[in-house]
This record gives sequence, structure tokens and C-alpha cells, in this order.
Amino acid sequence: MGEKRTCTVLFEPSNASIEVAPGTLISAAASAAGVRINLPCGGQGRCGRCLVQVRAGHVARRASAKLPQELAQQGYALACQATIYEDAIVFVPAQEEMERVLVPVGGVSQKAAKAEQFLVPPEPEVQRCYVQLDPPSLEDNTADVDRLRRHLASQCGLAGVSLGLPVVQRLGRALREQGWRVTATVEQPREGGGLWLIDVAPGDAASRLYGVAIDIGTTSNVVTLVDLHTGKMLATASAYNAQISCGE
Repeated sequence: MGEKRTCTVLFEPSNASIEVAPGTLISAAASAAGVRINLPCGGQGRCGRCLVQVRAGHVARRASAKLPQELAQQGYALACQATIYEDAIVFVPAQEEMERVLVPVGGVSQKAAKAEQFLVPPEPEVQRCYVQLDPPSLEDNTADVDRLRRHLASQCGLAGVSLGLPVVQRLGRALREQGWRVTATVEQPREGGGLWLIDVAPGDAASRLYGVAIDIGTTSNVVTLVDLHTGKMLATASAYNAQISCGE
């Protein structure tokens, strides 16, 4: 009877399955099946964090001080140090449970609520200003760009605003869509460099100014939506950082 060419591995509790060649590491099979297994040491068998349980089938375990004999006898193995040689069922325990939360606007998660106890008033480099412009007339046929600059200076105290071609291309339609009432988004760098108009939108949207805080960690990525007027955290979401398979 010839040697088995492929092995079918079923991962629980996700029920993901994959066919691999004999001698494939459990961690490699899991990655190919889309099953995330934490490998903080980069798959060198030094941390013991990739513990899984082989519930059916045969695997070859490499010797490791991170795998006590009593656990090995119960079917446990280190995913980065165990190779598959026949069809197998592998149970992957919950590891460092990651919260995936999207909180509706107006609500916050418990973590966000705790963080807000230490809230520091935001000082964003971007501000939004609602402007009502006088429409062109025979007496005042100023170009759209100059007209907006004039009203930003008189109504918002933002003199000498510069703007690039993409904003200029959208400006005419934005001004006329809501009867010459627009919201200008202006960047004012703290270290100088002048004012830049980075967006213009029809109507009054000055009360809505949001930013995104991104924390890229070795094991997880966290994104937080922040109201830049108040500093309040409106929504959070997190996920494993795929680079964890290369080690911390």
C-alpha cells in the first residue's frame, strides 16, 4: 500500500478543513485553512502559546519543555512543533479573546467608557467652518475660489487659505448645490505652513468632525472612531495582527 499523498485536517470549533501533504506542521495547515493560531515566538516552540488538542489522527510531536508529558498524553500538541501524517481533527482553544465591537454613534463600549475618565480635550489640526456666501451678481463677479476665501476670512477668521486642484474642481458644484452654503474643512498645522482647504461640502456639516486612532500592536490592531470636537470615542473594533505568525 503506497504512502498517503495528502491528509485532511479538520479544525474545531470553526469546522474549517484543509488537505495538506504529510509532514506539514499543524500551524501551517491552520494558516492555509484560515484558522488563526497565536505564535508569539515565531513558531520556535519557546512560548507554549500555540497549544492545540489532536482529537483524532496521528501527529509527530517534537520534544519541547513547553509541552508537559501529561498534556501530550491527553492529545495536546504545540501547533508549531507537531507535524501531520494522517487525517486528523484538531481542536483550537480560544486564545487571547479579541473583542470585535462596533458601537453605534451615541453609545460606547465599557472599555471606551473607562478610557473617557482620563479624557484630554482634543486639539485637532483640522477644523470645520460653516460659511454662507453671497451669490455672484453683476456688481460682484468674483471667482468662486476668491469668493470663498473672502468669506472664510470674514466669517471664520481664516485668512490666506490655500487649496489644491482637487478641491477647486469640486468647489463650483458644492457652492451651488445648497444655495451658496457650504462647510469648509481646513487644516492648520501647529508648526506653521499656512492654512489649507482640504475639503468643501454642501450645507452645514460643521458639527461633524471625526478622526480615527489606529493602534498597530504585535498581536492585535485596534481602530477607534473619535469625535474631534469632544474627544469622545464613538466606536471601536479590533482584530489579530496577521504578522503575529512571524513572532512578537
